[in-house]
Amino acid sequence: MLDSNSSLTVATTAVAGAIVVGYYYAKKKSDSQRPPLVPYTIPWLGSAITLGKDPDAFFKDSREKYGDIFTVQAAGTRLTYVTSAAATLAIYRNSKSLVFTPTRLEMSMKMFDMPRSILYDNNYMRETLYPLHHRILASANVAPMVDALVKYTVDIVKELCSQITGNHWSTTLKEFSHKPIFRAIAASMFGLQFPAGKDGASELITAVVYGARNESQPPWTDREIASAINSDFWAADGNMSWSFYWCINLMLHEPRGLAPLYEEIDAARDSWLKAHPNADLSGENLKELTEFLNNASFPLTASVVSETLRVAVSSFSTRMVVEDGVTINGYPQFEFRKGDTILCQLRSIHLDQETWGEDAAVFKPDRFIDSGITAESGSRKPFLVFGGGVSKCDGRHFAAKGCKFALALFLMNFDIKLDPAYEAPSSASSLIDMTRLGAGVMHPTKPTHVVVSKRS
Repeated sequence: MLDSNSSLTVATTAVAGAIVVGYYYAKKKSDSQRPPLVPYTIPWLGSAITLGKDPDAFFKDSREKYGDIFTVQAAGTRLTYVTSAAATLAIYRNSKSLVFTPTRLEMSMKMFDMPRSILYDNNYMRETLYPLHHRILASANVAPMVDALVKYTVDIVKELCSQITGNHWSTTLKEFSHKPIFRAIAASMFGLQFPAGKDGASELITAVVYGARNESQPPWTDREIASAINSDFWAADGNMSWSFYWCINLMLHEPRGLAPLYEEIDAARDSWLKAHPNADLSGENLKELTEFLNNASFPLTASVVSETLRVAVSSFSTRMVVEDGVTINGYPQFEFRKGDTILCQLRSIHLDQETWGEDAAVFKPDRFIDSGITAESGSRKPFLVFGGGVSKCDGRHFAAKGCKFALALFLMNFDIKLDPAYEAPSSASSLIDMTRLGAGVMHPTKPTHVVVSKRS
């Protein structure tokens, strides 16, 4: 017969065993409700090397093996990625449980060195400046900024023309297109002189500076204001100028080069001048030039801009889970916990062959014309380069229209061809630095050399 101490030991062991077994099965059940983890062999490092080497291949392979939603361990961080349009759109619709603001504030602090004083200790940024951006950059209100971009692009065109002293100018596409349009975009936002908020600054920058100094309590310091408008500058210049660059570069590597765009621009100009015989489209009369750009039809040019964004952008929509037990509509098998971070991998959506066809990874200039963006169901194909939901880029109207107009102005004034003195790749897509995961418009891996001449 067991003594009391032995009985207590057995009972304690049994209870402890029951707890361990219960915990094991509870954890197993809990883990079964989590998105699958992409396997890896090296602790902490995880899938970082494979992911960084070829992100497109990594996400395509992981989606085929583990489904639309999976978790990746990389460099000490574990994040859940969403790679389908259906799941991404469901996330956009659930802005109560899957929120963007905490991520936005954290990114502002880490990427743009914004101090906590304006992000967390002061409500002016969240309650006033965010809605201000949305209002000023809305489609109905962005025309003055676009007009300013046209004005400064005309000035840039004149400056570039002066550099073509002979029959042509041999240069790199970055020198000819990216750097000049970078300056034009900057001028359209800030004017030609600093500090921002003085002569020529856009309504957006002027309103930000004035409000931060006069409406916020306490008022922001110049250092705080500079860090805030730097984020606007990055969003416009860091992405828009490279989009412009890739529009030209991707077309240059097409079989006919820029010829289809020249034909469209010339036809639109001829048609406009036939209807408006006294119109001055040289740039000397900005009002008439802007009227032409706003009203003429450039379907292929617009398609090239959209297609360029589709193939040259790598971006995420980030959401933080703010309560336990959250699911994504259509994917009830997965539950998320408070504090989880979900990244919608938008590039995977734009390279999805089921949506965009077997040539999804290929640049196709006319893809966005007519039925090219309509699915078999009759709905529009998911085009999410500017994100969606509460995090949809406020500057999308300025970026898309401004890029189209700037491209039209360059095509009206310059004949641009690949420099035959340099060996060109089979496609410009091979020049895109695919390793810039989630950084917006990707950069080139090496220079593209061009020969530029004036168009008569």
